Amino acid sequence: MRLQPPPLIICYAILSFLQPFLLLVLAQTNPSVTPINWDLYHSSDDLVEQIHSLVHRHPDKLSIETFKSGNKGYNAEVNVVTYCRGGRQSDDRSNFRILLTFGQHGRELITSELAFRILSILSEEQFLPNINGGATLNNTLLDKLVIKLVPIENFNGRKRVEAGDLCERRNG
Repeated sequence: MRLQPPPLIICYAILSFLQPFLLLVLAQTNPSVTPINWDLYHSSDDLVEQIHSLVHRHPDKLSIETFKSGNKGYNAEVNVVTYCRGGRQSDDRSNFRILLTFGQHGRELITSELAFRILSILSEEQFLPNINGGATLNNTLLDKLVIKLVPIENFNGRKRVEAGDLCERRNG
């Protein structure tokens, strides 16, 4: 008497074997993946270029540093923009220091746009909406403020998203 595996196990084995092929076909025809609307968002390269240009136009308030590092073949680059009135970033301990990071995950496009908007407001190229007279920047406060801003923390992940890997959940 020969033992046969139950039909459920056979079905499971076949589906397990076919799963990668099914996922590949479904991923290519998945209508639920919404493409990025580039009319609303800058590409990462364009955003970095716009930020560098903004810093260049306002050296009295903004400066930029690029930090590069690598480990086991993985290389990363992070731009850090510093806002400090008068271009002076002294060791004066009376200054308040703030670190703001944006774009921690490759799919976070809007946060990096917000970073650019904040820098544009701090450089006074754009202004806050004046709602009930309460949206003016306090110059005395800004004189005592140093802001370090990282517009795109996960640049490699953002590049993967821009290349079409929209559902990537891991960092680049």
